[in-house]
Amino acid sequence: MARNKKRKGRPYRKSSTTIAPRQRVKATTIWALLFAIFAMLIGFFAAGLNYVVLIIAGITGAALGYFIGRSMEAQA
Repeated sequence: MARNKKRKGRPYRKSSTTIAPRQRVKATTIWALLFAIFAMLIGFFAAGLNYVVLIIAGITGAALGYFIGRSMEAQA
C-alpha cells in the first residue's frame, strides 16, 4: 500500500531515561505509602491493635508498593 509523503512519522514519546529522577522517586514513594497504609488497615481489621502485626504489615506493604512502583516506571 502506498504511503503519503506528507504524512508525519510517529509522535515523540519520552523514554524512561528522559524522565527526571525526582519524578521517578516520587512515584515509588507514593506507591510505597499507599500500599503501606492499605496493608496496615488490613492488619488492623485482622488482628486489632496488635502493634507487631501493624508494623510488619506496614513494612511489607511499603516494600511491595516500592517494587510495584519501580516496575511500573521501568515500563514507562
